[in-house]
Amino acid sequence: MLIMERDHTDLTVDIESHNLRQLFGSFTVRIKEDKASFATNLLGQIQSRYVKEIQASSRQLRLFQSAYERFTGKEADGVLVFEVKVDHDEKGTIKVIENYPMNRSTFLGLNPKGVPRVILIKSSAMQLREAKQKVYAEYAHYIDAEDIYIQHASENFDYVAKLYAFKRASAFSEIVKSLKRSIPLAQLASIISTAADRAMTREKIRTKCYDVYIECEGERIGTVRSSTYRCFYSGTVNSIKQVLVKATLKNIGNELGSEIGKDILQHIRSKVQSELQHDMLRLQFEMPPEIIESLSFAIIGAITFIFFPLLGLVLAMGSIVVTFFNSVDVNSTEWRRKVANEVYDKVQENRNEILKKIQEEVRQMCEKTVEDLESAVQQIEKLKSSIHLKARAELIQEWKTGN
Repeated sequence: MLIMERDHTDLTVDIESHNLRQLFGSFTVRIKEDKASFATNLLGQIQSRYVKEIQASSRQLRLFQSAYERFTGKEADGVLVFEVKVDHDEKGTIKVIENYPMNRSTFLGLNPKGVPRVILIKSSAMQLREAKQKVYAEYAHYIDAEDIYIQHASENFDYVAKLYAFKRASAFSEIVKSLKRSIPLAQLASIISTAADRAMTREKIRTKCYDVYIECEGERIGTVRSSTYRCFYSGTVNSIKQVLVKATLKNIGNELGSEIGKDILQHIRSKVQSELQHDMLRLQFEMPPEIIESLSFAIIGAITFIFFPLLGLVLAMGSIVVTFFNSVDVNSTEWRRKVANEVYDKVQENRNEILKKIQEEVRQMCEKTVEDLESAVQQIEKLKSSIHLKARAELIQEWKTGN
């Protein structure tokens, strides 16, 4: 077994098993692209990280033999090892000698989820099994209580690679399961209603109406910040109003979709982080900022059409009566405020129906997301079931008896 030293703290070892190389190297998680699901957005960097780590373990494994404190509260992309040698002292007594005794308490005190800890024996003073038996006797209290493995440097590291891949897959699976549990199906009505309270206020709708840059029949008309644009015919005003109302409704849908997306992700982030910070888990979970934009975009695409039926209702209100003798400045705050108020009134009048339809659309997205996350869990668990590890009690018995 070739152990290549990178520096005084890191080592790398090659993986010899062809079967393991094939098993870990081909591992991936496939989720079919679907606009009705945001599972791929949620997994994103998480999936990329764990898949790459497992695939990398098909070729080499990193061993960290000191400076364990850098992994406090973190996950290592390798195995934490504590070096010892079994040798005779000056009196001829067989002793377990720690190469870096100052690291003992840190190594034995750490128990990071998803990262194996290995006592690495570098010695040729006795038979391999006898050396392991001696090391087990020295650290039995910790080995029995903690998930610590004993490895001799003369052995291949294929079993350690299996431990590493299994633990990484287990950590990956825990995160995906937590994501699945965090999808707020039961809380959707409350999330959507709260988001609507923020996105569909009279002031928000007025601002959106003011900010619409109108282009109508080839004419660039502008916003309330543009120059005066007077119209003298009712037909022209109605055409401009139709463009304005349609754009305002679209922007309301965009705003609401964005708020719903933010609130769903905040719910997911809070629930997942709470679960993963539990003493028994201590897994790292990060949600990249770009996921907010991608999820909001998906929700916007699913709900914007719900507002379009209001277009006819607003236009039918006929807020402005125009004669040939009076003109209307369609860029004026006064005129656009009246249009905005009409939009607001119709949105509020139809609020319950609008939110009910939105909830149904978003519910379908959430249900499909749960389904896709479950598919991801099954693929990860399939890998775990292909990694055949010995029972912990069996390993301890081998180390204890030397058989």
